[in-house]
Amino acid sequence: MPITIRNINKETDLESFIEFYNLAHADYPEHQDLTVEIAKQYIFDAPNFDVEGNFLALDGSRIIGKARADIRAGIGSISICILPELRFTGIEDQLYEAIMNYLAHKDVNKVWALILSQFEKEANFYKSKGFQDKNRMYDMVRDMGLPVEASKLPDGIIIDVPDLEKEYDAVRETIVKGFAESTDDIAEMMEQYDSFTKKDYFSKDGIFAARDSDGNILGICVAATHPAMKDKGFIPWLTVLKEARGKGIGKALLLSSLEWFSDMDNIKKADLAVDLDNPRALELYKGIGFEVVTEMVQYEKKLKQ
Repeated sequence: MPITIRNINKETDLESFIEFYNLAHADYPEHQDLTVEIAKQYIFDAPNFDVEGNFLALDGSRIIGKARADIRAGIGSISICILPELRFTGIEDQLYEAIMNYLAHKDVNKVWALILSQFEKEANFYKSKGFQDKNRMYDMVRDMGLPVEASKLPDGIIIDVPDLEKEYDAVRETIVKGFAESTDDIAEMMEQYDSFTKKDYFSKDGIFAARDSDGNILGICVAATHPAMKDKGFIPWLTVLKEARGKGIGKALLLSSLEWFSDMDNIKKADLAVDLDNPRALELYKGIGFEVVTEMVQYEKKLKQ
């Protein structure tokens, strides 16, 4: 079939994009339908939405595929989505070429793609383009109808909500130190964190700090909600400094976040991701009620050495 590839049009594509998006993601676990309100606020009208980095594949006037690129800290993240009945018929290749041509004119050192492991054909597509397996992780969900146990802390340790107006740098530094040995892309992570704390839906009450008797921060847990998923809470960052691990601080921080979600009547589930090479964290999460929903694989292609 003759396919047209073009950039998205923010003025005319909204309704047809929503229809396509929901059909294309119907077989994705935990999928929730996109609405006009959410699409406008968090996609089409979002401050970081770059029309030039968003492509549509059309059969006549019907959207049958889309591709998007986001850039943070010299790293491009791409996603390609096709209607189920038209996957791997060559449309992916056309969208991939368009998105990579876009990135070729940007200051990008490498490109990431995050794939659900159950979609083997999609993984093979990226491998055929030179992407390599970088990281594997589980997406885990906890039913918030389950009781949240009381947290237990070592003597002299407290958990509170930091005053970000005064302690933003201290909280940020703790996250950097806590993740420094487990990720080689800390700059990209912290750019995400800085961007997250500027979102209109960000709540300062969802950040929890564990402190010693001198007030030094030993660990941080960030909990968040998003208007696009009103029944789910998210935990994007949880870390404890190396010298303070093994004392139950991480568990206490996580339980504090779950207590925060419990106070919201609309939150039915809590969601987080954990690397497969972090068995201690996986054991912790399972121990307080999280269950694995999907396995995700992060693929990487280096563009510059």
